[in-house]
Amino acid sequence: MSMPPLYLDFVKQRPASRLGLGLMVLGVLLLSINLFFWAQLARESSLLKRQLNSLQAAKALASAAQTNKAAQYVTANSNQLAVELALNGLKPQVWNALLGQLESSITQDIALLSIEPNVQTGFVQLRAEAKDYPAILTYMTALDQTKALQEIHLMKHEIQQDVAGTPVSFVLSAVWRKKS
Repeated sequence: MSMPPLYLDFVKQRPASRLGLGLMVLGVLLLSINLFFWAQLARESSLLKRQLNSLQAAKALASAAQTNKAAQYVTANSNQLAVELALNGLKPQVWNALLGQLESSITQDIALLSIEPNVQTGFVQLRAEAKDYPAILTYMTALDQTKALQEIHLMKHEIQQDVAGTPVSFVLSAVWRKKS
């Protein structure tokens, strides 16, 4: 009598079910789709970061250009103002003190566009742009702390909604010297 062969394989191999294969194929397909969208989002994120950096650089250049524009305005009108000061007997030291204190009061949220003094009345009008309304109030407080300006009033302000960042253009009026 011969013994039948001994099989020690206790886990019997079953043929793969169609449901199991279908689920595996579906899982691989979903994983592939997720990887595709992840790669696309990573590319878009990288592109948006580059655009943001270039916009921030452009904004910094624009801000510097506005500050430079104000400095050019003051330089261009300094000769005319010097003549006016001399004709009205006003010492240039008073004007220099005003300019120095105006420059020290400006923050990065403010771009001073023009300074329009009236030597006869002693008033000065400041035209500027601000990042937002609270920046205007901060600037007015800083100007009020100076010794050169008194009675600072906001004459007009306008939110420029058609400009990127919606800056606020405004006009301040102040007394920069008391009449003698």
